[in-house]
Order: sequence, then structure tokens, then C-alpha cells
Amino acid sequence: MRSLDKIKTWSGRLFRCPAFGRIEYVDDWPKGFSQGVVYVQVASNGPWSLAFECPCGCREAIYLNLLKESRPAWNFEIRWFKGLTINPSVWRKVGCRSHFFVRQGEVVWA
Repeated sequence: MRSLDKIKTWSGRLFRCPAFGRIEYVDDWPKGFSQGVVYVQVASNGPWSLAFECPCGCREAIYLNLLKESRPAWNFEIRWFKGLTINPSVWRKVGCRSHFFVRQGEVVWA
């Protein structure tokens, strides 16, 4: 019975529709953000910032710093079949005041 549960969990992860369906690497931010797209801004030494539309639906852009020497700083990981994970949580102090985690391509509200 346990192996059947593992197969169901694995297949659910493989075929689910994640909140962030696409990741685009860019030199400059686009004029408008598309819902479900995470934009990663890269320089010659690697990624230094990422941005996406707030998942609450307010359509505000969220920009996250990836440079460890600046604070606050986030890190991200992309895994095949598991999606995008961002650490730590994202907590908007203005506007919609959303607080959420991004775990394996899905938004988990705090």
C-alpha cells in the first residue's frame, strides 16, 4: 500500500500545473510581466535578481535580490519535475501585504 501512495505522490508532482510555469532569463526587465513567469536577471557572473507578478492577483511586480552580500537576499533552486523553490518566504510589507512561500513551483500561503 505504501508504494502505491508513493506512485500517486510522484505522478501528482510530475503532472501538476505549477503556479510559476515558466522561467525566463533576461538581461533587462520586460516592460510588462506575464502571469506565471519568473524572470531571472543575469549578469556575467550569474543571476543577481528575480522578479514575478504577485500570485495574489494584485498584478504588482515583486523583485527579489539574489546577491548574498546585500540584505535582504533570497536564493532559488530549479529542479526537474519539481519546479522552482525560493528561500526564505516572500512577505510584502506594502500593497496587498501577501506572505507566501514558493515550494516546488507552487505558492504556499503563510
